Amino acid sequence: MTRLRQPCARVYIQCSLILLASLALLAGCASDESENNGPQEPATLITVAEVQRGAVRETETTVGRTQSRALPAISAETSGRVLEIVRDVGDRVEKDEVLLRLDDLNQRFAVRQADGAADRLKAMIANQERTVRRLSELLAQNSISRSQFDAAEAELESLQAQLRETQARLEEAQLALEKTRVQSPVDGVVEQRMVSEGDFVSMGTPLYRIVGGELLRITLPYPERIAHRLAPGLAVELQPAGGGEAHAAEISELRPTIGTASRSIDAIINIPNPGGWRSGASVTGTVVLETRENALTVPENSVIRRPLGQVVYVIEEQRALQRQVQTGVRINGRIEIVDGVQAGETIAVAGAHFLSDGARVSISDEDRDGEE
Repeated sequence: MTRLRQPCARVYIQCSLILLASLALLAGCASDESENNGPQEPATLITVAEVQRGAVRETETTVGRTQSRALPAISAETSGRVLEIVRDVGDRVEKDEVLLRLDDLNQRFAVRQADGAADRLKAMIANQERTVRRLSELLAQNSISRSQFDAAEAELESLQAQLRETQARLEEAQLALEKTRVQSPVDGVVEQRMVSEGDFVSMGTPLYRIVGGELLRITLPYPERIAHRLAPGLAVELQPAGGGEAHAAEISELRPTIGTASRSIDAIINIPNPGGWRSGASVTGTVVLETRENALTVPENSVIRRPLGQVVYVIEEQRALQRQVQTGVRINGRIEIVDGVQAGETIAVAGAHFLSDGARVSISDEDRDGEE
């Protein structure tokens, strides 16, 4: 039995040695393969875009209100009692349309009185002219003295002066009679009526306030921080809040003070009504503070906020290189880059949030097709 066990033991030892040698060989091969090929670094799939150069406008937008430009109050130009209210608050009126009528009894009497006086003077002048002609003939015959003739001529001139004065009073009385019919000086809307039927008014009494529908005054409150950059003449784009076509205008004037409650400065725009704009409506006003013709811009979602600030990732040789940038204005999905990149450089857009400095990237097939 002892002799049989010894050959078996030798066979077991030999097999063990062979197994160990095989394992060592396999381990050596695996080690060589690991040293040659190593684990591959994963690449982040991204889309890219180029840094573009073009014009950008720095703007500020606010919401204001439209007002019809009110004319000075319409006042009575003669005296009398209000006989009839023809147009009231809210009525749309046309130029020269009658707003109210005053009792014209006194004015008609003044016209008749001045007219009668003028007729009487005309008759006296005609008679005096005949006298002057007759005395002129007698003077030529030396039948009267020169002083008699001069006195007759002076009387004629006096009567003529009185007629001119009376005719002026007649014209004034006729004008006062016309003014008993108070008319609108412009097309517009009655904003306020200050008198009622039966009231007695004298010359200068305020009667109506009319707002003209053809002229608009737009007030736009802009934040105090840009007050020093605003000035009359700056371009403003106006957009009705209810929709409609935008209208280009300019700042007409600036209020001299900052609002204590709103901390804003009011820009005033005076324009003709573009058509259908109503007083009291809201309007959006975008003022152009500055235009830069050669600004650099990138897609807005390519700019990433990191602890050190805002960065973009410039793509070079399938690597993302982090660049800190200084940004400017944002417009139409793009953002201005003031410093940090150059025109034509390729930057990461979609997927940029997952990148770090030096990371490997893989560009989307869509972007590759676009580049081709």
